[in-house]
Amino acid sequence: MEFQVGDKVMLKVSPWKGVKCHADEPLAVPLDGLHFDDKLHFVEEPVEIMDREVKRLKRCRIPLVKIR
Repeated sequence: MEFQVGDKVMLKVSPWKGVKCHADEPLAVPLDGLHFDDKLHFVEEPVEIMDREVKRLKRCRIPLVKIR
């Protein structure tokens, strides 16, 4: 890339603080057992229900289910 004096240049700088590289083989996740939908969202399937609880606010009740 070459620029002349007086050219208006806009550079985009990305932050590298949160970027991580996992190149080690033991850190890699095998993709065999993972399921993705058509928009490449990770689909988790519940294994078992661990606990049930109902939280109560002033006028409504919110059922909570803890799964593994």
